[in-house]
Amino acid sequence: MTKDELFYELLNIAEQNYCRISGNKTHRFSLNEKRVLQIENLVNLIFEKVNNDSIGNDFVKDFISFVFSKSVGRTNFLGIKDLPMFNQIFSRTAFNQYQKTEHWKKLYGKRNLSKIAKKTNLILTSEEKEKRNTRFLDICLKVSNTEETEKSRFHGSQKGYQWCINFTTLYKPTSELCVNCVSKDKCKELLKENFPKIFEVRINAREI
Repeated sequence: MTKDELFYELLNIAEQNYCRISGNKTHRFSLNEKRVLQIENLVNLIFEKVNNDSIGNDFVKDFISFVFSKSVGRTNFLGIKDLPMFNQIFSRTAFNQYQKTEHWKKLYGKRNLSKIAKKTNLILTSEEKEKRNTRFLDICLKVSNTEETEKSRFHGSQKGYQWCINFTTLYKPTSELCVNCVSKDKCKELLKENFPKIFEVRINAREI
C-alpha cells in the first residue's frame, strides 16, 4: 500500500465507522488544508513505525476500530456520544496510544511483521480501484457548503485569499466563487505546490 492509498483507506474506513455508529449513512468528513495535512502527518508516522508490507486494509480497520473504541460511553464537546472528533481520529497521539496496546505488540511487533504481512497486504480488484478513483474525484471536485461560506466572507480581497488558505481546500473549478475570484491564479499555484495530485484533478476539470 502506498502513502496515497493509505491516506484514502484511513479516510474511507473512518467514514464507514462514523456512518455505522451515528446512523448517518451519508456522512463524509469535510476536508480543508489543515485536515489534509493532519492525515498526511499520520500517514508519514505510520510508514515510519510499521513495516510497509504490513500496512494493509486489516491494519487500517484495526487502528480505526481502536480509535473509535476509545470514545465508547463518552460525549465529545459538541455533545455527541460514542463518536470521536476528526482531530482525535487522525492524530499522532491516537497512533502512539495504539502502539502501546498488547494487541499492537502481538500483531505488529518486529517478530511478527513478516508473518502478518501476507495477511494484511491490500489487493484491490479493478472494481474497487474504480470506486476509489471515483471517491477521490468526488473529494477533489464536490462543492462544500461549509467551504463556500468561508470563501464568501472576504471574497475578492487579499484578506479573502489568506482566509481561504486557512479554511478551505483552495481553488476548485466547480465553485463559482473560485472561478470568479481575482486571486484564483495564485491559489492554483499554491494548490499545485502543496497538493499536486489534487491540483492535477482540478486543473483538468472544466470550470462551471
